[in-house]
Amino acid sequence: MSALLKPFRVVRTHWKKSTFFAIAATYGSYYFHDKYQSNLIRRELCEEAMKYGAETMTVTEKPRKVLVILNPAAKKGKARKLFQANAAPILHLAGISTEIFEYHQYLMTKCIMCINLAHTT
Repeated sequence: MSALLKPFRVVRTHWKKSTFFAIAATYGSYYFHDKYQSNLIRRELCEEAMKYGAETMTVTEKPRKVLVILNPAAKKGKARKLFQANAAPILHLAGISTEIFEYHQYLMTKCIMCINLAHTT
């Protein structure tokens, strides 16, 4: 019986430990709730993209393409990894081919946009 009551005595007598445990448990619950919500949103978007990707294209229609311009310094250098984990699967399910361009200088994006605008018109 004393083995069952021992953790409760520790929490009661050591307020620092109990405060730390409460804060850690609260943080952990918010973290896992956020992960769960983002997975639900990602699943809904994937199902919607599958419907869009299942549509047939006519012969005269242009293929769906997207140029993704990534900043390698964004999100502490994790922009490419985040794109590959979150957006790329949804675009693939929608039947959209992606071309990824990482720029290293600000002026490079202006040049790429000018080149792409010249090719589309």
